[in-house]
Amino acid sequence: MGKTVRKLMLDDLFAIGRNESWFVDMSKKGLHLRKFGRMFIHFEKGEPEEIRYRMEALKKPSS
Repeated sequence: MGKTVRKLMLDDLFAIGRNESWFVDMSKKGLHLRKFGRMFIHFEKGEPEEIRYRMEALKKPSS
């Protein structure tokens, strides 16, 4: 397992298209999305690859 890298969330969480594009760009640099919160996004370092991400807004918190 690779090293975890935290990045400050610079965009609106609900800017879904921009965030999906950013996650793809980060995976091409070898940083793969692991989890995100309101302030920080957690990536895991690994081999560069193109991973496509899809986000959906939920009406209520998931269980």
